[in-house]
Amino acid sequence: MPLHPFSATHITTADIDNNGQDEVIVDFGPGIGIWVFFNNTTWQSLHPLTAGAIATGDLDNNGEADVLVHFPGFGLWVHRNGANWEQLHFLSPELITTGNIDTESEDEVIVDFGPGIGIWIFRNNTAWDGAALLGVSADHLGAADIDGN
Repeated sequence: MPLHPFSATHITTADIDNNGQDEVIVDFGPGIGIWVFFNNTTWQSLHPLTAGAIATGDLDNNGEADVLVHFPGFGLWVHRNGANWEQLHFLSPELITTGNIDTESEDEVIVDFGPGIGIWIFRNNTAWDGAALLGVSADHLGAADIDGN
């Protein structure tokens, strides 16, 4: 049985309501927008616009994943704790990911703003890094704990 009859432009999963079960976050594209399949039972609209990219991460370490969306032409936005939208950056990134890359508990947002601007980090749910992580652009981004620290 299909989860939905429409095809998606972006799909990701995360526990955005902290109930121990991941929700499915789907961008169905122009005219339909971004929807969330909650608790394997109910579809709910997240935003009517379509995304250039979607990522999830717990930016404030409260157990609820936040949804990061690049809205082309409108910059990078985060839907915090299933409640409100906040703009993280006015530039439109090419790639976004999240990961806990320091000793703090919050996930960091890692963004590739493209050639000439490079890869930047939004650290510990507070501010953008003072200098670019890397001054060049990437083909793909990802974050993982590969050394156990």
